[in-house]
Amino acid sequence: MLKRCKSVDPSTSYFVSVNLGNQLKSLLEQEDLASEILTYRFQKERMSEEAYEDIFDGEAYKRLCYDRDMLGDPYNISYTFNTDGVQMGESSKNAAWPIFISVTELSPKAERNM
Repeated sequence: MLKRCKSVDPSTSYFVSVNLGNQLKSLLEQEDLASEILTYRFQKERMSEEAYEDIFDGEAYKRLCYDRDMLGDPYNISYTFNTDGVQMGESSKNAAWPIFISVTELSPKAERNM
């Protein structure tokens, strides 16, 4: 969906959005991915107990996993949000700030295949 933003120059400012619910539904309708999302974090084998290999090894994530109302319930998932601005061209004053959202519980292999 393309929406016009309020800005100094309304002829050049736009906001593009997608329905996150539809995107997640489409992802979970793929049985192999849905199964992986529900099991990967609980079955992942660590190569080293001393190293932080991914987000699952962090203390904050572990605390959320102890709570059955949060990530302790295998049917609950979390998202990682990232953003960074990029200039549209060398001499352009326009910039884009995309927001990337990923399901944290996907394995690195599944992420690469998407």
